Amino acid sequence: MVVSGWQARFNYEHDVNGRIYVLWDPSYYDITVIDHSNQAMHCDVSGRKNQLNCIMTVKYGFNTIELRKPMWLHLQNLATYIIKPWLIWGEYYTWSNNQQGSNRVYSRIDTTIKNDEWMNTFGHMEVDYKMPFISDHAPMMTNLKRDESSGKITFKFFNVWADHEGLFLLTEGVWKTQLHSDTMKDIWYKLKALRPVLKQLNNIEFKE
Repeated sequence: MVVSGWQARFNYEHDVNGRIYVLWDPSYYDITVIDHSNQAMHCDVSGRKNQLNCIMTVKYGFNTIELRKPMWLHLQNLATYIIKPWLIWGEYYTWSNNQQGSNRVYSRIDTTIKNDEWMNTFGHMEVDYKMPFISDHAPMMTNLKRDESSGKITFKFFNVWADHEGLFLLTEGVWKTQLHSDTMKDIWYKLKALRPVLKQLNNIEFKE
């Protein structure tokens, strides 16, 4: 065991190298493995000291596209019936060539993906990539903080808005404003800023 008192699950039954390791502190989390393969492990996660309740998938794909296809097909199948917030970690990991100084190369070849329900519950999520220690891979860390606005009604786009003559100008006004230097965060903040604009349009033009 890596840490005294922690629990762990591996996938040695699918791969002799045990390619996936899931470790957790049971005083903070209850984790049940609901499905696993040689490329992914799917877990139901509940927080003992917070309101976390989600599905977490840890994946470590094989090196070729053909060998990864079964994993992606399985994830697509899972997506059809998972209704909880869903977080997918992995594929590969952040990697370095273990050289020193200017010769050191970092390559962030891993991914963190979440579904719409995760976004509605936890909002924007940032991943912190730590420095490698004994491995040539670097750990990823995220703060699982529930969005305080999650109790509100989920925003929905009504098709009738698309026919309104003022929609383009309203959208353009928000979209031309840069809200963050990071492209993905900029899109997220723009969509968030567009929400009250569209709600106001609905209240003025369409609310009976």
